Formats: sequence, C-alpha cells, structure tokens
Amino acid sequence: MPNSLHVVSLKPELNEQNQLELEMKVAADNRAGAVDLVHRMEGSKHFQRTQLVGEQSQENGQGVSATISALYIPDAADRSGK
Repeated sequence: MPNSLHVVSLKPELNEQNQLELEMKVAADNRAGAVDLVHRMEGSKHFQRTQLVGEQSQENGQGVSATISALYIPDAADRSGK
C-alpha cells in the first residue's frame, strides 16, 4: 500500500461466475498514489482485471479520491486452509 494512500471503503461481492469482485474507494495526496496501487495490484498473483474506474479531486482541493475494481484470487494454500 503506498504511504500516501488511505482505504476509505471496501465492497466485496460475488459475481455471476462466483468470483470475488472488490470495489475499493481510496483517498490519496495525488493521483500517483492511486495509480501506484493499481500497478502493485496488477503485479500481484492475488488480483486480476485491476482497473482505476473513477477519480475526482477532493472538495477542499487537497488530494484525490479514486475507485479501483479488481477480482480477488486466493492462492491454493489459502483455499486448503494451510
């Protein structure tokens, strides 16, 4: 997680294929923090189809809020309980 980024909300849902979709709302000092998180998630084996789906400037002009969506893919060890 980038230092300048804060998770505001996390909304997990199962899609029609029974996959766990995450919608994450984040706040950052600037757009680069949200983009950095998307890149980190893209490089992880636990997430697929990660994308920045929306962003807007904060009301006070200090920072950015963004929405990121991704599929969460637990690894085999997590599913087996080990």
